[in-house]
Order: sequence, then C-alpha cells, then structure tokens
Amino acid sequence: VTLGASEAVDIAFRCILNDGDEVIILKPAYVAYEPLVTMSGGVVKCVELKEENDFKLTPEDLLNAITPKTKVLLMNFPSNPTGGVMTKEDLDKIVPIIKENNIMVFSDEIYAELCYDEKHYSIASYPEIRDQVLLISGFSKAAFSTSLPILNLISSSLSNTSTR
Repeated sequence: VTLGASEAVDIAFRCILNDGDEVIILKPAYVAYEPLVTMSGGVVKCVELKEENDFKLTPEDLLNAITPKTKVLLMNFPSNPTGGVMTKEDLDKIVPIIKENNIMVFSDEIYAELCYDEKHYSIASYPEIRDQVLLISGFSKAAFSTSLPILNLISSSLSNTSTR
C-alpha cells in the first residue's frame, strides 16, 4: 500500500532495476515516469504512440523497441494524458511478445474505473504472463478523492458511526 500510484512505480523501479536496464515508456506519458527510471539507474527507451493508432501500442512498435537490455515495459492504460485504451484484442497481440522476451510489465491502471466508451481489460488477466506483471491501481481517481488521504477517509467514517 502506498500513498499513490507514483510511489508504487518508484518503489517497483528501485526494487527491480539494475544500472543500465532499459525501461520502455509509452509517450505521451505521465511526466514522473522518466525521472523515476533515471533515479533508479535505468535507461529510458521511449515509444511514441500515434494518434492514427488511437494512441495504442502496436506489436511492431513494441518489437522495434526491445533490446537485450530491456527489462520493463511501463504501460498506462487508460492513458494519461491521451485517454487511449488497449482492448483485449490489442493486448492479445502484444502478450506473446512480452512472454517471449521475458519482459516485466508495470501496468499503471489508476484510471481503469474511468473507462466509459470501452471496457477496460487488464494485462494482468493473462495467466501466461501473470508472474511478469505488476498491477498498479487504486481507488482515489474513481472516487474523485485524489486530495483526501486514506486515513482521513477512515477516521471520518468511524467518527460518523460513533455519533449515531
């Protein structure tokens, strides 16, 4: 449990990266991702997602980014800032590549509950790569409570209960 998704990503990078390990970051991306990789000794490898592909990761783009030093693929779907969503069909195409290349996936799904037009499908749902996926999620975005610490939510509930 962390205070937010950024702290979870930071801790994960610090635990798994060795100096020189590459992390594929899909761009445009949340601004904190790159510094977190760098501070952990990793090397950022950017993949520019294209509007004509609805800001989705294609198998071709993933294959072109992978090198022998690739250790982690950082995914953020639904995407901040583009709103791009990977469907099950899209994920079906990249999961074999992830498995074959033994790449860890850090899947930041903090906005999963905010999908309205398409159903969110998590990459953590694939049993063949489950041991390669770190799922990062939370409830603050969906509950529209990003500025409220968890402790305040709990204490507020308890104090309301005790006064009844």
